[in-house]
Amino acid sequence: MAQYHDSNNREVSSESLYHDKFEDTLSKLFDGEIEAAYIAPLDMSDDRELALSA
Repeated sequence: MAQYHDSNNREVSSESLYHDKFEDTLSKLFDGEIEAAYIAPLDMSDDRELALSA
């Protein structure tokens, strides 16, 4: 499985990374910073880098 690092260079799981991006995207939606977002379902069998389109 691919390794990801947070802003403090700690290893994080892809699921944790996805959750953080999801929370950040929802926060931006509710704060009006972005107008729309597509949040792709998480496929844990896919080790490619996760990305969200906003």
